[in-house]
Amino acid sequence: MPNGTRFTHGFNMGANSSAARQATYDSAAYACKAIGSNLLFWEYGNEPDLFHASGYRPGPAEWSEIDYVEEWLNGTSNIENVVKEACPQLAKTKFMAPSFAGVAANDFFTLDPVKAFEDNLDADDSIGIISSHNYMGVSTAAGITLQGTLMNHTNVVAKAAEQLNVSANIAALGTKAPKVPFILGEHNSLARQGRPGLSNTFGAALWGVDWNLYLASQNISRSHMHQGTNYR
Repeated sequence: MPNGTRFTHGFNMGANSSAARQATYDSAAYACKAIGSNLLFWEYGNEPDLFHASGYRPGPAEWSEIDYVEEWLNGTSNIENVVKEACPQLAKTKFMAPSFAGVAANDFFTLDPVKAFEDNLDADDSIGIISSHNYMGVSTAAGITLQGTLMNHTNVVAKAAEQLNVSANIAALGTKAPKVPFILGEHNSLARQGRPGLSNTFGAALWGVDWNLYLASQNISRSHMHQGTNYR
């Protein structure tokens, strides 16, 4: 990587045994020593609103926003304590959060990002950037088309509006909301590895230009495109 490249390092929040949690906390010492001054943010938990789908947590009746917030604050505090000991110069490094897959709780996404902040997610003043995830659709879903899903500016505007609404509603919480940028910490065309013949087409490339320029026009300061297999 070029000199000066900054990194965000993600920690595993999904694994939920005592041993797994301790291993995650202990790994912070290795991570901070390896990344050093190139560290930009930490991230604790990727798409926790989908943990139930992978069997990492129970459904919303047993694991609500309050439960998530309590667990997140405990985990990030433990990570900070390890970093303070192993890499004191990186103490107080902020976190990127909450990195939810959805914009609201429903039958599939079990946590609401606005409710998480309302329940004091930033109680420790440890969040340096607010991250949300977005895909235009799911590759395995019915009705996904190049023209209707990607090469469709009306759809681009509508999907961006969902994210902008989350940003505005978090900001409206006042002192419970950190005064930091709202970004798309992960996004691309179609979730679940895309669809060959659709997300690897020239039309999908045009969508990428349209989508990212529209985000910039709406003051979304950063957008991280999920990279992976060659048809993403």
